[in-house]
Amino acid sequence: MCRGGHLVADFMAGADTRPDVPVELEEHLTLTADGRWVVWAYKLARPQGELFVPLTGGPGYPVDARARCRYWDTHDAPDPGCSCGFHALSDRNLPGLPTPGPFAALTVALSGRVLAFDWRGRGTLWRAERQTVVRVEQPDWSGWETRYGRT
Repeated sequence: MCRGGHLVADFMAGADTRPDVPVELEEHLTLTADGRWVVWAYKLARPQGELFVPLTGGPGYPVDARARCRYWDTHDAPDPGCSCGFHALSDRNLPGLPTPGPFAALTVALSGRVLAFDWRGRGTLWRAERQTVVRVEQPDWSGWETRYGRT
């Protein structure tokens, strides 16, 4: 499971009002065709039929999904004190993730409650309540370890 550094922001996305975020996060906000502000982010997952299986395994999720905490049943996801929620990164190069293997690169729109954490000195780790898969790519992973290293 991805673990970010300190919490940078905690806000609501997916409404017609632009979220109030620190200036360094503003570039990741995107206005959808229907006038909703979302966070544009990137992640890896393994496509399996109509679902996407996360890097950590566990149950797959559909193209448009709401997160649930798999560990505790006492709070909504995401929660700053837990690792729940949909995880994604601000950098489309996905720095710090393991060698991709059979995974596809996803572009996602995050909404609902969104938490932003420092990510290993390179960008932001997002954890969100809702996620919509916008694009699925099967990139050429050759040279991945050389360019980005393993963690």
